[in-house]
Amino acid sequence: DKGSASQLQESLNKGRGDDKKIAQDGKFGKETSEAVKQFQKGLESKGRSEMDYLEIRYNLAMVQYQNGRAKEALVELKECYNVDIAYRDVRSWIQKIEGELASGS
Repeated sequence: DKGSASQLQESLNKGRGDDKKIAQDGKFGKETSEAVKQFQKGLESKGRSEMDYLEIRYNLAMVQYQNGRAKEALVELKECYNVDIAYRDVRSWIQKIEGELASGS
């Protein structure tokens, strides 16, 4: 629901700038699949600003990447890029993941 997704979003916003670290050290642990579900619900809910959806999608990508779902993360990051090419570090994440997928990492 909108409240749960917002609460999860707020907790992730507190760690802004730590996205690469989150993706590397598995900070979410057991909560990963629940986080993915909540972000997906957030994207499906109506009435949010474009920036809210962008932030939800970006954080969904970070959780997916952290959970070994690089291809899915790449799809979400490309959606972010299509909305705002200068949003956070989306471009560098796209390049990083494309490089990893190309090299089979």
